[in-house]
Amino acid sequence: MLLGGAALQRCGKRFVLIGPLGAEVLLAGQCEFEEECSMPQEVQVGTIMMSDWPQIFGLQSEPYSGHWTTLLMPDGFALDRKIRSTGWNFFFVASEVKVMFLGALGPKKIRHALSRILAKVSQQHFNGLEVTGIVAKRFLGIPYAVVSGHSRHVQQSCYLDNYLDRQASHEADLAPAV
Repeated sequence: MLLGGAALQRCGKRFVLIGPLGAEVLLAGQCEFEEECSMPQEVQVGTIMMSDWPQIFGLQSEPYSGHWTTLLMPDGFALDRKIRSTGWNFFFVASEVKVMFLGALGPKKIRHALSRILAKVSQQHFNGLEVTGIVAKRFLGIPYAVVSGHSRHVQQSCYLDNYLDRQASHEADLAPAV
């Protein structure tokens, strides 16, 4: 029970404030209809993001930020099996990409940290990212968090293309069709 007899109830993926007379009250920044909401799903460890993947895989995804989308797959292993069944390859890059920020964990801070990670992954022309860690820590009583991930890449060849080949492939994908 909140002030004035209002109550906060969970409705699907969002919370709804129910007024004292039972009327639904929109919270600040909330949409009236679910279709109008463009807020992406909450990112958690194991979330896989993709950019400019071929549509042959038939993967369901939701827009996240810019040209990046989040996949609605249970895990990376299931995704790997699905991609390999089409004759393509799904690479896991061993080097970890980390971003640290001061303060407590929150959706906006995690989103900003992921934007920084996605920028690093894009610079290397990889077309995927798997979030592998979101950890809150303290140092001398000061809260901070570390968000980490590993680059992923989808391509037909069984050998990971070098930087220049990935760049050329990326630029070819962005070029308008003639």
